[in-house]
Amino acid sequence: MPTVGPGRVYVLLEPLKPKFVKIGFTRGETGERVRELHGTGRAVPLIAIWDEYVSDPERVEGALHSRFSEQRVSDKREFFAITPQTAVAALMHEAAPYRISPPWLEGHVNLFHRLYAKHGAILRSDIRRVEMIVTQEGVFILTVET
Repeated sequence: MPTVGPGRVYVLLEPLKPKFVKIGFTRGETGERVRELHGTGRAVPLIAIWDEYVSDPERVEGALHSRFSEQRVSDKREFFAITPQTAVAALMHEAAPYRISPPWLEGHVNLFHRLYAKHGAILRSDIRRVEMIVTQEGVFILTVET
């Protein structure tokens, strides 16, 4: 039984074969999925090059797999012999009707605690706040120092 709910559809680059990409989806973070895949015995981690947060990731992933079925490297794998540019353009197109904003992106997001927890040893001690600000013009990072 499929799980329902939003998720990320991603394009990952196979660094040892740059004309191979993996197209898949996760309900978590794409970076975490890359780490999971690297833990399966891969010599070199895949590189995340694009993802889209969508309301129906299974449908978007399925549309991409169908679109590139002739370029599929193996019936048992989600790798395709296509350029990263082709994969990203197709993902952007297929995701458009399902694209949603992640619930944690509501204009301003304070990233300080996440950054400190992960990179506290190298984070400058005078930084007190790090915010991501999302507008129609783009995404901006604001840092506040003491």
